[in-house]
Amino acid sequence: AARLLTNVAFFTDKEAPKLLKCPANIHQVSGGSKVVTWVEPSYSDNVKVTKIEASIPNGSVFSLGTTNVVYTAFDANGNRNDDCAFYVRLRRK
Repeated sequence: AARLLTNVAFFTDKEAPKLLKCPANIHQVSGGSKVVTWVEPSYSDNVKVTKIEASIPNGSVFSLGTTNVVYTAFDANGNRNDDCAFYVRLRRK
């Protein structure tokens, strides 16, 4: 009689998404509030990046002054990376 042996391996992914590219700080001159855009950050992951959230969305209207922007990436197992942070600084003309 033949026997079937199976080895089942389970692993728990504890590796957060890796930040590949994050926007640099943005400095602009304006007469007042204005829309500011940037190139979105990019990430890689050993499983899959499932969600990327921004504290302030790309293309938002920014007021004069300095505003911090933070991106957080999540993978399929809930690991997170919030290493992408930069600021938008609008200075009056």
